[in-house]
Amino acid sequence: MVGSGPIDPAAWALANVSVLGRKSRAELAQLYREVDALLLPSVGEGFPLVIQEAMASGLEVFCGLDSAAADPEATGILHGIPVDPRDPAGTAARFARAIETTVPRIDSAAAAHARQAYDWDRNAERLEHMLAGRGAESA
Repeated sequence: MVGSGPIDPAAWALANVSVLGRKSRAELAQLYREVDALLLPSVGEGFPLVIQEAMASGLEVFCGLDSAAADPEATGILHGIPVDPRDPAGTAARFARAIETTVPRIDSAAAAHARQAYDWDRNAERLEHMLAGRGAESA
C-alpha cells in the first residue's frame, strides 16, 4: 500500500500487506512499472489522480463504481466494483472475484485514453482556447 491517510494499514500486522507510505513522483512512477494493477476500493473520491496515473501506465484499475463512472469515456476501460463501507468482507469478496476473473494485461487502450484525456499541456491548451472564445463573446 502506498500513501497515507487516517487509517494505518501497518497496524493490521498482515503478512500479505506491505505498507510503503508516501513516495516521491519518481518512486511512484517506478512502482507503477512494477505492479500488475491498481486497487482502489474507495467511495466519494470522484476521479482521483492515482487512477489517471495508473491508466497512463497501462495498468488494470479496480475501483469503486463512483470512481469508474466519473469519466464516462473510461467506464469501459476500468473495473468498477460496488463498495459498501458497512460490508468490508463483501466488498473484498467482490474485488477478489473481479481480480480473479481478469486476465492481466498491459492496457494500451487505458494508456492511450489517459494520454489523450488527462495530459496537462493538452488540457491547458483546451482551456486557453475556451477562454479565448469567451473573451470574443463578451467584447
